[in-house]
Amino acid sequence: MRANKSRAAYAFKKINLWAMPPKSPDLNPIEMFWGWIRKKLRKMDLADFRNKRTPLNKAAYITRVKGVMRSHKAQTVARSCAARFRKTCKQVVERGGAAADN
Repeated sequence: MRANKSRAAYAFKKINLWAMPPKSPDLNPIEMFWGWIRKKLRKMDLADFRNKRTPLNKAAYITRVKGVMRSHKAQTVARSCAARFRKTCKQVVERGGAAADN
């Protein structure tokens, strides 16, 4: 992406490259989504515990995860994470790699 030919092509198309800080935790939108999934599954597990249900086996837990992932709410959260990504990138770059306001 930083080769001279690439830079010339970007300049020709009027594309401005941002200097992205390495390994910034906010620059991984999938982690935002996985965080939501983990929180949702934790709530479901705690509800099972409170209701004294037996713990799920591996197959049942995989089915639960798939059900959460296919839900309308999960799709909405995924779209929201993707939509916030541009704003997050700008904030991280402006702060020189510091965390963004999420």
